[in-house]
Amino acid sequence: MTKIDKHIYLTNEQYVLINNYCRDKNITFSKAISEMIEKAFVYDNYINKLDSIQNDNKFIARKLSALYFLVEQMYSDFDFSNITDVTKSKALKEFNNKLRKGKLND
Repeated sequence: MTKIDKHIYLTNEQYVLINNYCRDKNITFSKAISEMIEKAFVYDNYINKLDSIQNDNKFIARKLSALYFLVEQMYSDFDFSNITDVTKSKALKEFNNKLRKGKLND
């Protein structure tokens, strides 16, 4: 470990917290500061990963909601006497375009 002589300013509350950490871990003040800095970086990485997972989950939930309403609409519109070719359906093409562009109102 390289010794770097830097001055840091702490509030009384921060100083007490660090001293308590030193006492609990039985380490020096400098070692406590180093460990806390490392833990802060790890914590930030975890928070960023959790935010990413949360955003992915929200995206999936919106798409599942759209899928649910589409299936609900499909069942309500079933007309077995008038089955058409799905590749020629104008409504289905319009829905797929909106779905791919993310413009569905969900």
